Amino acid sequence: MRKWITQQKAKGLKMTMQGIQAVYLPEHNEEPRILFSPADVDDMIDTLLMSDGSGDSVEMFSLDRPRVGPLNMPDHRLFAGVRRDRNAGVLDSGDGTCEIPDTRSASEDVRVSASAVTFATATEGDVVVYSQNGSPFEFLISSEISIGKVREAVKGFVAMGGKRPSCVEWVDAGY
Repeated sequence: MRKWITQQKAKGLKMTMQGIQAVYLPEHNEEPRILFSPADVDDMIDTLLMSDGSGDSVEMFSLDRPRVGPLNMPDHRLFAGVRRDRNAGVLDSGDGTCEIPDTRSASEDVRVSASAVTFATATEGDVVVYSQNGSPFEFLISSEISIGKVREAVKGFVAMGGKRPSCVEWVDAGY
């Protein structure tokens, strides 16, 4: 991404990235943190991993993507959670423009989904709770992936200006 921006600047094009708005600490409700770099992502995830369990998750939006509807809401979002005690994390992406292959069926159908979660195993039934600023969010255990994959995906989300990362497998969230 930085190489592309440098190339655009060399061509005389003015490139300004507003970054990714991240809310994960109580003070971010009033003044969100803005992420620009992989180092920003690592710092944020390291902070989440230090959580006492009431704040192990973040909700992010790109400031460079459009806002829609009468409430002027972002057209996308990425929720990421990491739990040190489980050595795992989850991702939940809301982006109505992404096609998701249905890997759980025998057909090669492609489904369009507005909301998707990560998928690691076929285990179903049990749930795990992640929390953003004290608000709990339940996920099927099958949604958990490695913390390294969460880092990679969030870095991709930042680098791609808020597009759903393709380095993880996604399935329809069903909501």
